[in-house]
Amino acid sequence: MKMIRKIFIVIVIIFILILAALSVILIYYENKKSYCAEDFGIEILTSQTDYDKEGIDDYTDILQGAKIEAKNKPRYKSAYYAGGLSTR
Repeated sequence: MKMIRKIFIVIVIIFILILAALSVILIYYENKKSYCAEDFGIEILTSQTDYDKEGIDDYTDILQGAKIEAKNKPRYKSAYYAGGLSTR
């Protein structure tokens, strides 16, 4: 009988821990706020030019390209800059 009671207590503790973890996760994701330029009073600039004529101004093209490159996690190479040491 004591063994069954111990197993029951362990199961209840595990259940409580799982519920607590799920509660923390749900609270975190519900309160996660994303910000945009307007939240900080930043003016969004757009270019009057669309060099490649695809319907997106050039400033936005540059920004989108930079975001894609940042997702690729490029590695710094000192040889890119004048006076940098070549790593080859």
